[in-house]
Amino acid sequence: MTGCHLCNADDAPSYFQGRLIDGGYGRFDQMRLVFLNGAPAPQGRLCDDCLGKIVAGDQVEVYDEPGFFESGQKLGRDAYAALFQAGAERVHIRFHELNGARVYDSRPLSPEGQDAVRDLAALMTGDDTWSDQAHAERKTSGQHALSVGETYALCAISLGYGEADPGFVRESGLWAARRVEIDALIEANRQSLLGPAL
Repeated sequence: MTGCHLCNADDAPSYFQGRLIDGGYGRFDQMRLVFLNGAPAPQGRLCDDCLGKIVAGDQVEVYDEPGFFESGQKLGRDAYAALFQAGAERVHIRFHELNGARVYDSRPLSPEGQDAVRDLAALMTGDDTWSDQAHAERKTSGQHALSVGETYALCAISLGYGEADPGFVRESGLWAARRVEIDALIEANRQSLLGPAL
C-alpha cells in the first residue's frame, strides 16, 4: 500500500512501522516521531495533512530531527517510555518470529532478576539510568532509548524473564520516569555551573 493509511491520499511521504514514524520528503522531512499511545496499524504510510493532524493532537512526539538536541529540546516521559517499549517490542517480536509462537518458560521477575536484567543491559549499552549518580554528559536521545529497550528485551529473554513483563510496559514506564528525573538533575547541575543563559 502506497497511499495514506488514514485518508487514502496518493501522496503519502511518511512511513510508520509500529510506534515509529520516519518523516518523508514533505513537511516532516528528516523528522523521526514516535506514537505515544500506539500506532493506528502495524505499518503504513501517512500524508502530510494526516500526520500534521496527529502532531497537532499531541499523539506523537518528535524524537529526532536536524538540530534537535542543539536547540535544547528534551524528550518527555511518555516519549521515552514509547521509544523504550518500541525497541523492546522489536526484539521480542523478532524472537518469536525466529522461534515460532511456542510459549517458553519464563520466571516471575523478582527484584534480583530485575537488577540482573538492568545491569546486563547497562553493561551492553552504557546506559546510566539506574546508576546512583547522574553523569554530567547527557547520553540520552530517542535512538538511545530505542537501543536500551532493545537491549533490555534481549537481556530479559536471555535470562529467562522474557514474558515476565508483557510488552515491557512496566519497565518502559519505570525507565522513562527515572530518565526524566536524571535529565532534570543534569540540567540543574549544568545551570549551577554555567549560570543562567544570557
